[in-house]
Amino acid sequence: MRRFQEVLSDNFEEEVLGQEKVLLYIYLKGCSPCERLSETLEPIEGLEIKQMDAIANLEVITDYNLEEMPGLMLFEAGKLKKKLEGAALGNLSLDEIKYSIGLD
Repeated sequence: MRRFQEVLSDNFEEEVLGQEKVLLYIYLKGCSPCERLSETLEPIEGLEIKQMDAIANLEVITDYNLEEMPGLMLFEAGKLKKKLEGAALGNLSLDEIKYSIGLD
């Protein structure tokens, strides 16, 4: 299983905003849709994917008004370009996720 680099509120600016392009996957421990989404994201190549525990990083979650889990936020050159959230993400196929975040 592919592991994504864990990002914390303390290093969010450097690890996400300071990078050219990052897909940030936000999850809750024990959340079934979150686990399914994580597995679906594994095959994506050519895009840096990092993960963040929502409970442990509430500052970032509230700053970006993320209200439902799981969540995906695509950042380009330090700016939020796409935000998707909610349990339905756990049911999407890889192609549906790629389309939703603007990957070909």
